[in-house]
Amino acid sequence: MRAIASASRARRAEVADVAVVGGGAAGLTAAWYAARYGADVLVLERTRECGKKVLMSGGTRCNVLPCEVDITKDYFTSAKMGALRSIFSSWDLADAKKWMEDDLGLPLVVEQSTRKVFPKSQSSRDVRDALVRGCERKRVKFQYHASVEQIQPVKHEMIRAEPCWRCILDDGTHVDARNVVLAAGGASFPKVGTDGSAFSLAQGLGHEVHKPFAALTPLLGSHPGTDRLAGVTLEVALQVASRKNEAGQPSNEKNLKPKKKRKKKQVKEATREGFLFTHKGYSGPAVLDLSHHFVQHMEGLATAGNPELLVNWANKTEQEWKHILDPSAGGGGTLVTNKLRTALPQRLAVALCEEVGIGGSRLAELTRQNHAELMNALVRFPLNITGHAGLDKAEVTGGGVTLHEINSSTMESRLHKNIFLCGEVLDCFGRIGGFNFYFAWVTGRLAGKAAAASTHRFNDAAQDLVMP
Repeated sequence: MRAIASASRARRAEVADVAVVGGGAAGLTAAWYAARYGADVLVLERTRECGKKVLMSGGTRCNVLPCEVDITKDYFTSAKMGALRSIFSSWDLADAKKWMEDDLGLPLVVEQSTRKVFPKSQSSRDVRDALVRGCERKRVKFQYHASVEQIQPVKHEMIRAEPCWRCILDDGTHVDARNVVLAAGGASFPKVGTDGSAFSLAQGLGHEVHKPFAALTPLLGSHPGTDRLAGVTLEVALQVASRKNEAGQPSNEKNLKPKKKRKKKQVKEATREGFLFTHKGYSGPAVLDLSHHFVQHMEGLATAGNPELLVNWANKTEQEWKHILDPSAGGGGTLVTNKLRTALPQRLAVALCEEVGIGGSRLAELTRQNHAELMNALVRFPLNITGHAGLDKAEVTGGGVTLHEINSSTMESRLHKNIFLCGEVLDCFGRIGGFNFYFAWVTGRLAGKAAAASTHRFNDAAQDLVMP
C-alpha cells in the first residue's frame, strides 16, 4: 500500500495545483493568492516577461488604484450591477492598498489633485517587479513563451477524485493542472500579447463571449475652425446626447405617443482635465471615458441611437460667459478672441470664432444672433466624431465573458468546475483612473483564493483514494 501511495504522489506531482494562463495584473494577483493559500502554482505567460501592459500603464507612472469608487458610474458591463457589487464587496480599496504596501512591499502615494493612487517611485516597472517578486517569494513558478491554444479536461490514472485540465501550448506540449485560472487579458494593445486569444479559450470552454470592442480609445474627427488644433489641451465638460432627427425626435425612438410617462434617462457626462486635440481627432481622460458609446454605435453593438458628443469648453456656465463677454462693462472695442483667451487657449478661441463666422469681430459688433451662436459654441459644441482609434490604441477591452456565467463569489465558471476567470477577459471595464487595475486585483484575488481552496478539496479526496 505504501508503494501505491508513493507512486500516486509522484504521478500527482506532475500535475500543477493551479495553472494561471496569463501573467498580467489579474493573473499575477491570482497566482500570489493561490500560492499564499498553499497551492503549487505555475504561471503560463505567452511573451518573454510578465506584466507588459502594467509597464505601459499611466504613461509608465502606473495609477494602481482610485481613491473612491461608485460602481454604477465608474464601471460598465452588460450584466446586472448586482454581480459587480458582489465582486467588489469582497475587498475594498483600503485592503487592496494594504496588500500592495504590506505584502508586496510597494510604497504608494495619493495624488490629491486627481484622487489617484500611484507607486511612490512613480514607476510602473516597480509595480510589475513587486508583483513578480511577491509571487517568487511564494514559490510561484513561471513558464515564458508559453502560449496556450486550448484548454480541455483530462483524467489521470490513480487520481479519480475529479478530472484535471490540460493546457495545450502552441509548440505541441501541454501542462496539466487541477485548476486553471484564465487571466490572459483582452484584445487591446495586441503587440504586448493581449490579442484576444483569451476570448477564444473561453469560447472553447463553451462560454458566451460578448463581442469585444475598443474601450477607452481616442476618437477621430475634424477640429473646430479652419486650422488643426493638435496639441491643444484644456479642462472641459463632455456630455453624450442622443442625436435628434429632422422632426426633432431622438433618432433611436419612434414618433409615437407613449402610453405612460418614461423615466428620464441618465445623462452620460465626464468633466476632466486633459482634453487633448490630436492630429486625427480627440483624446484625454474625458474623451476616453465616454468613447465606448461611439465605438459601440459604430460597431453595431449599441441598442441606443446615434450618440452625439457635446463639449462645454472650460466647463463654464452661460452666465459666466455672458459676464466675460459683456461689452457694457467697457472694452466694447476688444476683439472677441482676446476675451475668450481669458479662459481658453488662443488657438481654440480663434477656431471657435471662425466656426460661428465672427473671426476678427469686436464685442460691440456682435448681433444677438452672433451672441446666441457663440454661446452654443462655448457650452454645447457638437464634436464631429467620424471614427475611433480601435483596439491598437485602446486602454482596455469592452465585451468579454458574460458575468452571469461566473460565480461572483469565487470567479469560478458556472459551466466547469475548477476553471476560474478574472480580469479583462470578463465583460466589465472601468473608466480612466485606476479602476481597471482595481477590477484586476479584486477578481484575481477571488480566483486565486478559490483555486487554492479547490486544490485542498481535490488533494483531500485523492488522498482518501490512495491511503489505507
